[in-house]
Amino acid sequence: MKYRGRLLILFLILIAFFAPLSLLRTLALFGAFLLFLNLLYLFFLEQGLRIRRKDPIVRIYKNQLARIELEIQNRSWFPMLAAVLSDGISTFDAHGQNRQKLDILPKSKRIIQYALRGTERGRWELGPVRIELRDFLGMQSVTVESPERGHLVVYPAMVPLSFHPGDGSPVGELPSPFRIHEDPGRFRSLREYQVGDDLRRINWKSTAHVGKLIATEYESSMDSPLLVILNIYGPSFPLKERYLYTEWAISYGASLVSTATMAGQMTGLVSNGLLPDREERLYIPPAHESATPILDSLASLRISEDDEGWDLFHRALVEVPYRAHVAYVGVFGGEKLQELVLLSRRKGCTFAVYIVGATAENLRELHQWQVPVVEMEYENE
Repeated sequence: MKYRGRLLILFLILIAFFAPLSLLRTLALFGAFLLFLNLLYLFFLEQGLRIRRKDPIVRIYKNQLARIELEIQNRSWFPMLAAVLSDGISTFDAHGQNRQKLDILPKSKRIIQYALRGTERGRWELGPVRIELRDFLGMQSVTVESPERGHLVVYPAMVPLSFHPGDGSPVGELPSPFRIHEDPGRFRSLREYQVGDDLRRINWKSTAHVGKLIATEYESSMDSPLLVILNIYGPSFPLKERYLYTEWAISYGASLVSTATMAGQMTGLVSNGLLPDREERLYIPPAHESATPILDSLASLRISEDDEGWDLFHRALVEVPYRAHVAYVGVFGGEKLQELVLLSRRKGCTFAVYIVGATAENLRELHQWQVPVVEMEYENE
């Protein structure tokens, strides 16, 4: 469009020089002057335009709404009139909200917001942002494209789960039913001294006030790091239900990590699924602040087709902290799953199984191993 404007200015200048009529020459010069001002307006407007994403990476859970925010600055001395903004979206439908009309005063900015619903797990690209600037005569336009791209990370769907490992290491963030886990930093109550109480429990101030021995009771607490073993080996799922079972297994794994993190526990995850960017298995040992890397990885994790990954599961259990909680998520693994149960018990860990597609015989065998079993519920999406 700018090139057409320049050619039109050149044409009008030629008319002004060679036209036989003075009126025609005057009109041509006046038109060329207006078009020149038009080009200057677009030039300064383009140079003063700044586009910025307020959040380069937006993270949501599946089926939640993501709020996308763009900051548009007009640093020029001219108003931006009737410009059109559009933001590229790879997969999701924004119902036209990603395309809006812009009017911005000189030396000011505007925040553009629109919402996307993340209906598919994954990492999706947003952008580029394009703004079509138009001149005040409505004859020319120029498109400005921002090189900055954004990403929408859609985590697996959340499943309401509780985190009650049953045992762990003394003194932590989780309530414990065992008196051996009493935390001296958490006062609970006072009671009368009983035979066998440690002398360090005696509250001498209260004893002097009441005239008999008074002992202090403390709340019991514990810590239990979580290791999720996520088995999404493709051939172990029924072909017809493979996608559905895999998505629910990943959702349960993500929900366990989120629930344990909210309870203040270290979290880790090992899976035979593949990371698309590195084509390797997913293994993040239990640690604090590991929930975000785990959920980012689960957002784009792919099903495994060539390796069951039991050796990786064994290695992760060997490295897991003592008295941790191990949650196996996936299909029934037979003797190999039983080996994981025995190995975790040798390390003093509690073990739970979240199973999908299990038969009645599989469930009876799991109960014989005396491990808690949760059958994953699923629905057609």
